Amino acid sequence: MSEASLLDNISLGFCLEGPAIICRLCRFAVAAVADKLHDHLRDRHHLSISQRRAAVEYVQNFHAEADPVHCSPRPDRSDCIYWLAVYDGFFCLDCGFKTISEITMVRHLSRDHKLPGSNPSYDALYRDAKLQTWLPRNRAKYWEVVLPRLVDASLAPPSHPLPQFLEDIRRREEIYRTTAHEEQLKDTGPQSFQLTSPLGRVYRLRAVGLELSVHRNLSLHAPWGVGFSTFCVFS
Repeated sequence: MSEASLLDNISLGFCLEGPAIICRLCRFAVAAVADKLHDHLRDRHHLSISQRRAAVEYVQNFHAEADPVHCSPRPDRSDCIYWLAVYDGFFCLDCGFKTISEITMVRHLSRDHKLPGSNPSYDALYRDAKLQTWLPRNRAKYWEVVLPRLVDASLAPPSHPLPQFLEDIRRREEIYRTTAHEEQLKDTGPQSFQLTSPLGRVYRLRAVGLELSVHRNLSLHAPWGVGFSTFCVFS
């Protein structure tokens, strides 16, 4: 297997802001130490032992945190890191506490910022926010992020379903190129098709060689990496 094919299969990225190794499929940072990374690639993604060893060796070239739990949360209102999941969450206007659970937010407010009265409303003390974290949700320490400014806000990157969304695009593009090669089709110019994301949004796509372009200026370029922050994609 070529190095390019290997790196495409392991789906890892190095993010300078951590610095951390990000699993692009799981959409959170993973440990850079050899044994933990090896276990993640085996247990989560079922890679062969040769792929796991090559991936572990390659990652050692980057100065990432051995355990992402030591990566500090980024400043609030930072640009989002594309390969980390974006969560719909809540932000305490008094102390900056952040959570993805509204029940947890109300409990926080009633405990730490209690209002007088028998049944007070806390709606004015918190607001909606887009959040990211280096860690899985059960270990998360969140920060607030700003999504990229797009012509159509409805085309903002989907939150958690994005990996399957990209896989659907990749699979359709490969089918198109394979069929065109086998049948020796003439070049009829750009081909268009429509894809519905897991969120129910409809995307109209143009397939031109190895590039997929979503209308209204959101582009996905092979090999499937788009960056809104400083990071490298291993593919």
